[in-house]
Amino acid sequence: MTGYNGDEFGMVANRAPRRLRPWARWALPAATALVLTACSGSVTSSTFRPGPRIASVTHSRADGTPISLRRIVKSETTRHLPPGQRLYTLRYWSRGVDVQGYLDVPSGHGPFPLVLYLHGGLPTPEPSHWSAGDLTYNALAAAEAASPGTIVFMPNYGGYGPSRGTICSPYDCSLDAANGLKALRRVEGLHVKSGATYLIGFSLGGYVAMQLAEGDSAVRAAVLDSPWLGAQTYEAWAQRVQVANLGAYDLSIWTMVVSAFGQDPKSNLMRENSIQFGRLHVPVLLIGGTRDPAVPPSQVRFLYSQMRLGGVHVTMRFFSAGHAPITPQVHTLVRTWLLAQHLRLVWRP
Repeated sequence: MTGYNGDEFGMVANRAPRRLRPWARWALPAATALVLTACSGSVTSSTFRPGPRIASVTHSRADGTPISLRRIVKSETTRHLPPGQRLYTLRYWSRGVDVQGYLDVPSGHGPFPLVLYLHGGLPTPEPSHWSAGDLTYNALAAAEAASPGTIVFMPNYGGYGPSRGTICSPYDCSLDAANGLKALRRVEGLHVKSGATYLIGFSLGGYVAMQLAEGDSAVRAAVLDSPWLGAQTYEAWAQRVQVANLGAYDLSIWTMVVSAFGQDPKSNLMRENSIQFGRLHVPVLLIGGTRDPAVPPSQVRFLYSQMRLGGVHVTMRFFSAGHAPITPQVHTLVRTWLLAQHLRLVWRP
């Protein structure tokens, strides 16, 4: 099917003809960055200023403690950066694991809006490491997403890419992203505009975005493209459509979820890997593909209904595409919607 090549939850979905095609969807932050920057009040300058830095390195392994910040000077990735944009790799501690992310920093003094890109992955923990093609699906994508006047941060969860550990649970992925934000806030010389953090999550990254939006008051809005529902909502959806009626693919995912988290909605394991919609207080743009085999339209609609019941200000749109659709129409929608959130306007399609 369009946009799906057999991988789980969006790791290499929606291929496009460009050389950066495995993660062409990372261009979404770039599609919105200029719009956000135009309204942010930030002023860029050619005056030299020191780059971001970690003031002091400690031996603490507390969550969110930076380990290192290194600039990537000459590589395939930096050729695609806009003038003045700098690419770094940030390592930090999360859950006792050495976790890594890519950071794009514009020239100028700021403050700048922050866009968090949250990639996909597996919906359950696995005793393995997903390391193939990291520079393809993250570093090149970081360069693709970069835009003057916007900071872009792309964390790798534990077990993915250069991050240590094994593939973690959805909840632990959200902790790794949240601790990445903590580490960013401890980097000197990185001027993030207050209250101007935007989340763009694909597949599993959509779940991570929801978890971050629940707990971080700096988040202003979240775009969820074919998001993983979370354990409780996924189980409720499966029971609604009846497990006996699930196709082979959905049945395999349901089996993975039940094996990992059980079926007791009151268990701590189930609850922590789920979303509490009553705590989701930011506007949400929910996007689905009409031909998505991984997160089919019925799941997106069910998530939409649960959000509405929880009082979430959510907008839902479908596109004729597969998993995590990215088309010119999606770019236009996201640009328009995020601009409305940035200006605090009432958005009407």
